[in-house]
Amino acid sequence: QGNGALARSLFNESVSLNATALGFRNLAVTSASPQDAYAHYTKAWTLAGDYYLKRVPNSDRLLSNLGAEIAYFLQSYGETMMDELVTFLNQSLPEIVLKRDQILSAKAAVAVYQKKYDVAFKILTTNCFPTYGSDRATLIDLWWQGHYNQEAEKLGRPLSIFEAHQVRMQYPVPENIGFPY
Repeated sequence: QGNGALARSLFNESVSLNATALGFRNLAVTSASPQDAYAHYTKAWTLAGDYYLKRVPNSDRLLSNLGAEIAYFLQSYGETMMDELVTFLNQSLPEIVLKRDQILSAKAAVAVYQKKYDVAFKILTTNCFPTYGSDRATLIDLWWQGHYNQEAEKLGRPLSIFEAHQVRMQYPVPENIGFPY
């Protein structure tokens, strides 16, 4: 499992000597809480954006990968970090970041959370998500959650097991997210 405290200590020393996006990203990954991790990710994101604007070599790849990682991290905490995810996605993200599967998935999750189901369904049906492989369950869960919530709102109450089954029959999972490549 390793020595997380030692790793954090060394990364803290590293960023005190030379603050870099990768140093703060590593602090985020080794953080003890999601709030601490997000604070470090925010610093990493700011520095990576500066590199990108200055056209530092390979900064586009760093920004793209870091943006995808931050979106995936925030989405993995569900409603606990949803406000942070909304804030992150509402930034003016560079085109290279917007095309990432994790960003698209996060946008769909936010749309379901904000009850903008048509937006979520459009994202989920019109994109390929080639990097999701075995994590397609996340996309499928978003699909069902959106449809269940939408139907429950129409009825004004939670769905019964039978009604949930009817929703699944009426709105089958689209092939682009339901079948691994």
